Amino acid sequence: MNKQFDLIWIGTGQATMSILPRILKAGKTVAIIEEDKFGGTCVNSGCTPTKALVAAAKAIHQAKRGSDFGFDIGELKVDFEKVMEPQKKTRSKSTQGIESWLQNAKNCTVFKGSGEFTGSHTVKVGSEELYGKNIVINVGSRPRQVATPGAETVNCLTNKSLLDLNTLPEHLAIVGGSYIGLEFAQIFRRLGSKVTVFERGEQLVFREDPDVAEIVKDVLSSEGIDIVYNSAVEQVEPKDSGDSVLVAYSESGIKKTLKASHILFAVGREPNSDKLGLGKAGVEVDRRGFIEVNQTVQTSQSHIYAVGDVNGEGAFTHTSVNDGEIFWDHYSRLMDMNPEPQELDRTLSMRTTIYSMFIDPPLARVGMSETEARKSKRNILMATLPMERIARAREKQETYGIVKIFVDKDSEQIVGATVFGTGGDEVIGIFAAFMQTKLSYRVLRRTVFPHPTVGELMPWIMDDLKPFK
Repeated sequence: MNKQFDLIWIGTGQATMSILPRILKAGKTVAIIEEDKFGGTCVNSGCTPTKALVAAAKAIHQAKRGSDFGFDIGELKVDFEKVMEPQKKTRSKSTQGIESWLQNAKNCTVFKGSGEFTGSHTVKVGSEELYGKNIVINVGSRPRQVATPGAETVNCLTNKSLLDLNTLPEHLAIVGGSYIGLEFAQIFRRLGSKVTVFERGEQLVFREDPDVAEIVKDVLSSEGIDIVYNSAVEQVEPKDSGDSVLVAYSESGIKKTLKASHILFAVGREPNSDKLGLGKAGVEVDRRGFIEVNQTVQTSQSHIYAVGDVNGEGAFTHTSVNDGEIFWDHYSRLMDMNPEPQELDRTLSMRTTIYSMFIDPPLARVGMSETEARKSKRNILMATLPMERIARAREKQETYGIVKIFVDKDSEQIVGATVFGTGGDEVIGIFAAFMQTKLSYRVLRRTVFPHPTVGELMPWIMDDLKPFK
């Protein structure tokens, strides 16, 4: 006989701990299935460890800039093992804390192992079969498999394995010029590695506006990072008894080689949906393997939900958490546990795209970019200001970057903003919150911010709103 639960929760990504405590408190019985480390990507190989390294790299970079602020610390030495130690301890502590909480939570039963559907309500873990009235799939994604010839012969790093290094790479080659690749590029360059980035296109961070991408290039190039555009890594092979890797690549069609000590492939991610036996549950996926969901993150089986990276509706911790909130609104309403007015229930369409890339300075965006705004055929106004015109940036001597604000002239609503520069990862929240209100931009224009901050200039920038030329 299978074990019966109100809810089966497969995978323990970031939606888990924001939602499960409420469900367990309501007295529902929950089965947790986890085959790897508890906490998912963010805790173990994403935000938590990488942002610790971003902070360390920034501190080292600032120390090297002593002469800009009138001091000299002499020769700076980086102890790579000590730099790496805090993030290793933090992720270990975090995953152990999540596992311990779940193991000891009332009404919660933890099953370690991979879960596979045997029917639309049943999941097998090892030799046990579980029955769930409702099921949540929260299994996340993984680095895209590398198809480059020779990859199996060298130690190709991923964002996960890179965090376990004990020795600083002498020369780190990075394949992929987007968010993950560029964050690691700057981190390891600041720690002392030589870094080469291979970008297949004509600009970095291809989702961003060309002028923004150009500033990203300037920032990274100024720190000594080599960027190879229009490139394709065609083969890799071990050299020097495996202590280094020879990279064969083409740059604008010209064949070249480069020898590096390490190589990181940061070429995208793919969903962990392929081992779940979704066909037996009648759960549909798209051509890339992402689980298809509706506005309330329900799959093609209404009692089965998919949250986080695996549903293809977002690839960030905050979108995963928001997926969990959407699930909670729908599930708790279904179970008569939700005291909030129904009009407050969240859906996917209510979410505005927002994210930050944590290079230094950070690049943050919410809603439309300029490229998207121009293609929208809406009556859009734009205001922009170089970060060097903002007093707080000058005071900190961190003047790289730009601010862009987009307003729909007809509705007067803010439809997008880019804040690329010091504090941008925090300032972008101003626009995200305001856009949620759907009020006229004029209300934000009249808001008073503290001085001196980067945020205080945001209302004033909108005085220069103009139609596209």
